[in-house]
Amino acid sequence: MTATAPALAPPARVGNAFGLAAFLLAAAILVVGIATRVVSYAAPVVARDAHLTITALSTVFTVSGVVGLLLGIAAAAVGIVGLTRPGRPHGLAGAGAAVGLFEVGSWIVSFAGTPIVAGLMVTR
Repeated sequence: MTATAPALAPPARVGNAFGLAAFLLAAAILVVGIATRVVSYAAPVVARDAHLTITALSTVFTVSGVVGLLLGIAAAAVGIVGLTRPGRPHGLAGAGAAVGLFEVGSWIVSFAGTPIVAGLMVTR
């Protein structure tokens, strides 16, 4: 009779829930951005056919921008937490943090840049 070694269980798979959450938030940022672009292309036709005012259209774009900013803040924060977890994979956390920080950065440039450009365009 031969002695057999007990079967070893495969090693447990180590994941990073924060990294996955950051990546999913980053994907949501991209979906909101694509949807905003699609709406912006269709806005003239929709506004004409539905008799929408400029205020109604600007509300749609403002809401989508604020949603993108909130998702960006969340993705950046959760991604950074995921990056600080030792012994866990960092790929998805890094991607989520990068997209989130880019979204927040684009807001900063947009809102800081507009007055700067407007100030440069003022003739004296």
